[in-house]
Amino acid sequence: EAIAARRARIAEVLEAGGAYAAAISIAALAGSIENLTCLIEAHGLRLFEEGRGDAIVPALQALKLAGMQGNATALAIRGLIEAAHGRGEEGESLLRRAIRGASNREVRAQFELRLARLSMQRGSDPLDILVGLERDFEVSSDARAEATSLLAVVLTRVGRREEALDTLTRATAAADVTEDARIRARILQRVGLAASELGDPGRAIAATQTATDLAIREGLLSLASKCYAVQASIVAVYHDDRAKNLWFSQQAHVTAVKSGDRTDMQTSALLLLSAEAKRGNPERVLGLERLLGEIGMNDAYRQKYAATSRAMRKAWEGAFAESYRLVADLWWAVPAAFNQISIGSECAVYAGADGRPTDASAVVARVLAVVDANQDEPTVSVVARSSALLFCALAEGLAGRHAAAQKIAKRVPNTLEPAIECLRSMVEDGLRALKTRKLDLEELSGSVEQLRDCGLGGYGLLVQSAVSKVLTESAGAVPFALTRAEVAVLRALAMGRNQKEIAAETGRSVLTVQTHIQNAIEKLGCHGRQEAILTARRMGVVELP
Repeated sequence: EAIAARRARIAEVLEAGGAYAAAISIAALAGSIENLTCLIEAHGLRLFEEGRGDAIVPALQALKLAGMQGNATALAIRGLIEAAHGRGEEGESLLRRAIRGASNREVRAQFELRLARLSMQRGSDPLDILVGLERDFEVSSDARAEATSLLAVVLTRVGRREEALDTLTRATAAADVTEDARIRARILQRVGLAASELGDPGRAIAATQTATDLAIREGLLSLASKCYAVQASIVAVYHDDRAKNLWFSQQAHVTAVKSGDRTDMQTSALLLLSAEAKRGNPERVLGLERLLGEIGMNDAYRQKYAATSRAMRKAWEGAFAESYRLVADLWWAVPAAFNQISIGSECAVYAGADGRPTDASAVVARVLAVVDANQDEPTVSVVARSSALLFCALAEGLAGRHAAAQKIAKRVPNTLEPAIECLRSMVEDGLRALKTRKLDLEELSGSVEQLRDCGLGGYGLLVQSAVSKVLTESAGAVPFALTRAEVAVLRALAMGRNQKEIAAETGRSVLTVQTHIQNAIEKLGCHGRQEAILTARRMGVVELP
């Protein structure tokens, strides 16, 4: 008893000094259930949002052993922990129990806000909860302000634009007057998210940058990850800045890992996956796919976006049937015109390269309808629109509709964007090759490298793989999509060089040369180096000595 009393006293001292996590740990050891309950109710939610869930779990177990598992705050925190580990349904159930068990209206409001956030993450519509909270003057103005900010996002996503804009204005005003930096950070993150989806990137960036600074200063790691994720989307959609998109995505992932929130880790990994697929980094894409598999995804919304990047990777490998299967039924169902035209135009290329001319033309027609319907939509940038049109033109060329392909290609405006001009040039070369049935692999490989320099190497690999597959199959050959480095290594092998000699001549490592050789063997569908050299010779890739 003396030890327990000493520990309880230490817990009180630690709490007074602001060391709340340590205070909860010591109180759990002391077995002082009354003190532990008070500490959990006062600081538990705050610690969870700072990424200190590890300090709370032993305390929750202690309460459970003491028969206090029905405590409303403990239930809410357990629900948030379940959700953070990807078990959203269990999380929602526990939060609803916490709401029913909360005797204090202000505490209940905090649980309702968190339930609304979780429902939004899971694709549900918490309008009733948020409208009720915003109008409830029995709760604090800060709680109502948070409800308003969440409501702005929900109204945006259900298409009630005018109401969303009005709500966004109220939320921004509320952020300016709250004295709680944490609440201001949460409100501004949602203001930034809603403004981004409503087509106001300036307002979105300003709000989200402030929210990021506040979140980091206050130790809200999960919120900081969400802020970085919003900024990654803004620079990708509105500015086509692929370098910044990658940087913000990386920051989102780093802070998500530190926070331990599985949903944030999923979101940030998906952002990185999309960025690396666009850049054309197969190894990195495959690694991120494995990471997402380890994290686990039981969210259909996120699984859709994982499927789109996987489809791109499979297309680089020439597996267009698999690519088409992955996105044929989902591209038109994803939210936002930006995503529909991007994924849809890629889907059209997959269909064309897989020998589905009717499906390719049908997808092209639907994508063009979305493009035409969103000519003035700010979330569909010139780069996004131009690349979609170029892919639609390529899809028609792959389907053998050369006149239709040229007609679509002419719709692409002249831009000062190097990436689009490189992509235009490559697609035009591909269309010419498809029409003349003459494949210049060296030229296509060079174009891939140019697009890689512009941050769109993935698009270059897609064009190269699709054109190569259609032309080589029509000539009775094996489909392939070799890079310039792989061609050079095959030619050196054909001339009798060994791996060490090739490495010395090219300035590469032996391991890199070995990787190029293995990739070439797999792409040519061969079982060894000699078979790959013979196949490459037959296809005209490697000249006879």
